[in-house]
Amino acid sequence: MKPIWRQIEKNHAGSVTLKAENDEDMWNVYNLINMPPQGDQVRSASIQQIVTETSSATGAKDSCCIKLNLTIEVNKVLYSGAELPSAKSAANDLITPTQSSSNLSNGASLHLSDQISQQNEHVKLGAFHTLDLEPK
Repeated sequence: MKPIWRQIEKNHAGSVTLKAENDEDMWNVYNLINMPPQGDQVRSASIQQIVTETSSATGAKDSCCIKLNLTIEVNKVLYSGAELPSAKSAANDLITPTQSSSNLSNGASLHLSDQISQQNEHVKLGAFHTLDLEPK
């Protein structure tokens, strides 16, 4: 894991910016975020589909995807571990409850869920969101 930036106060409050580079780093990030007390804030890039109404008379809508930096107050953390080669089934691959069908990469990932805690022009404050984090 590569520390990018940190600012820690004497009372142990503060913030850090980390770059997870492998599956073990993701496990360590999971343990950092999952420690009590709950309510850590995590900021990450996210792709959002924005839908706008183009004509009120016809009800036509237009949508586009944009990249946003969102901050959520984390109260739910799911860890999807790396799939081991010996655990693969020759007949079929099973999806565990912490894996989604859209994210079947062989690496570890974190799914952090709860409310948006910092204002954003495209996403309302307090809206629920899930950030999916993977090592780079």
